[in-house]
Amino acid sequence: MKKNSFRIMWIIAAFDLPTDTPKERKAYREFRKKLLENGFNMFQFSIYLKHVPTFAKAKAVTKKIEKDIPKDGSVVFFYLTDKQFGMTDNFIGEKKSNDELPQHTQLLMF
Repeated sequence: MKKNSFRIMWIIAAFDLPTDTPKERKAYREFRKKLLENGFNMFQFSIYLKHVPTFAKAKAVTKKIEKDIPKDGSVVFFYLTDKQFGMTDNFIGEKKSNDELPQHTQLLMF
């Protein structure tokens, strides 16, 4: 089958999970680990991406992960075609160089 940029899909998983208690932090780590195990890559702190060949495959992947969503969390899956994803604009700020970072001085003991 011929590859088509309108058929190939990107899954975008965006989530907001509570992390106030140790139990919630554990659920967050487990959910994040499940995304990584299923081939997602971190795009931003709570946004993960996965490239799949078809919409049917995208739905199958999200169905598999759906059962692992923490009950107190909010997760949304967006489906974009490769063509749509290619039209996104990304703006990344400059990282500070080592010269601009605050320098720590050693504590002197008398």
